[in-house]
Amino acid sequence: MLNQYPVTRIKIDRSFIQNLLTSRRDASVAYAILDIARNFEIEAIAEGIETAEKWHDLRQHGCQEGQGYWFGKPLEAQAFASKFGLVPQTFRQKINP
Repeated sequence: MLNQYPVTRIKIDRSFIQNLLTSRRDASVAYAILDIARNFEIEAIAEGIETAEKWHDLRQHGCQEGQGYWFGKPLEAQAFASKFGLVPQTFRQKINP
């Protein structure tokens, strides 16, 4: 049934990433999701990555994308836009009505 939906990416929940390096069960679930993604030719993203070791392990198992404190703490929209040189949509509308 999964192959009937226009899925382009699958996300691994942080609950499996939290103990990835210490729980064989959590690691097995995460790696199985990565195998599914690879076999369906879709991207996988893991959330809750907090250490370089977890990110390295996931990359070794084929994870292409990650989210979590290892990459950066959450930012307000305006702070994010400023950090990455983006113009928020509300400002764009005022500039180009």
